[in-house]
Amino acid sequence: MIWTGGSQPKFAMLVQKGEFELEDEESEEKMEELTAGAFVGDFPEIIAGTTGKTKVTSLTDSRIYTIEAKDLLQFFEENPKLLVAFSSVKVVE
Repeated sequence: MIWTGGSQPKFAMLVQKGEFELEDEESEEKMEELTAGAFVGDFPEIIAGTTGKTKVTSLTDSRIYTIEAKDLLQFFEENPKLLVAFSSVKVVE
């Protein structure tokens, strides 16, 4: 498991290789399968400073790159159009 909801998200991740499953933790509903190139995070919750609601699980051997939430917020401050674009999504592919 890469992360689970219930606390404030600490990072987002870029998938370099492998397969992951994104799941809504409250309903346990599978939201999406993620593969190389996916950029995933609880972006709305990172931006709002609220509790995350998703769970990400690695399904195969994988490699990811992470960006800390504080660095992501600084990037969004410097790029307000991207802040708007990311304010309602969990995954960018």
